[in-house]
Amino acid sequence: MEMIDTANLVWFGSSSLSWGRSWIEELFKKSRVVYHYPQLQGDIDLLDRCIVVTNNSESYDYIRDLDRAGKKHAVVLLSDEMLVEPMFYLKSPNCIYAARNYFNPQYWNEPKVFTFGLGHRHKFEEHVTPNVLATARRRLWSFAGSLKADREEAIEHFKNIKPYQLNVLPSFNDVKQLTVEEYADLLSDSVFCLAPRGGANLDSFRIYEALEAGSIPVVLKNTEYQKVSPSYWHAVFRDAQKLPFVCSSTWEEAYVECKKIIDSGRINEVQEECKLFWESYKLKWSMMFDVRTKQLINA
Repeated sequence: MEMIDTANLVWFGSSSLSWGRSWIEELFKKSRVVYHYPQLQGDIDLLDRCIVVTNNSESYDYIRDLDRAGKKHAVVLLSDEMLVEPMFYLKSPNCIYAARNYFNPQYWNEPKVFTFGLGHRHKFEEHVTPNVLATARRRLWSFAGSLKADREEAIEHFKNIKPYQLNVLPSFNDVKQLTVEEYADLLSDSVFCLAPRGGANLDSFRIYEALEAGSIPVVLKNTEYQKVSPSYWHAVFRDAQKLPFVCSSTWEEAYVECKKIIDSGRINEVQEECKLFWESYKLKWSMMFDVRTKQLINA
């Protein structure tokens, strides 16, 4: 019997480049994985010990075909911001594990499922300078994006903290949005990064990209319709004893907390705590993928 010592990671289409291929590859760096980036399902055979990365339904047929063929597999589900994507594959004994972004309480106690952070866009990590001390950064805070949800409220509370930089856009994915390089430069030169909720979920790339850039994220604990105790972020950063970034119940409280950090001269200390926290969770998630992928290889 042939011994299998690697898994195959399959990600269809071009979404890997816009979503964050380098983030996924960083998380799998400890795992024995062969990467495949086919454009269409017909471009690749049904692979055994296969990890399917999907952020749209075009991969679901491939997952179902793997199951029908009795192929052991795993699924990495991205972009389920509305918490509506069906994780139908969990019912199959051929599905060894599933990892997902966006914490969904429905799967909190599901043994096959674990949650990891959204991470950053493709190659974002190559353009940041995270080791620039907070006290050497030119902006006390920044925000880039459109003014949906509670973002305008967040900005108004923070306008008394100067200097800052705003890059406000009329809509999501506007053609005038900052490039990956420009946004990395902005965060690398900001002490704090306002990270208000995304479109329909408290979560967004901002918090993870801020951490990657050595900026201190500023977030709310929960939203009115999405409540986790003690906060949503404790569900993503599972088992964290303390969140080192600013995590408050309201934007007014967040403003007060940031002012305290600035006035006490602790910005470098908090920045370092965030850096160590982020490195520890990237390592923790990478080790989790490694353990689960070994289970897949040996299944």
